[in-house]
Amino acid sequence: MALRNGQGEVDYRFNILNICEMFGWTYKEYLSNPVWFLQLLDAKLEADNEHRKIEENKANTNGS
Repeated sequence: MALRNGQGEVDYRFNILNICEMFGWTYKEYLSNPVWFLQLLDAKLEADNEHRKIEENKANTNGS
């Protein structure tokens, strides 16, 4: 199985795995949540990841 889909984006199923791992949920527990809530969690994970990348780039630039 490829990490990326045909458009070069990370396969969305990895987000499901990340959310289940973060909260200790089973897949059934994941599915029991409202779609809007899962979309909000996904957006937060993406924003957190972008923030982390920016901070890492700042640290690497300042450390040079």
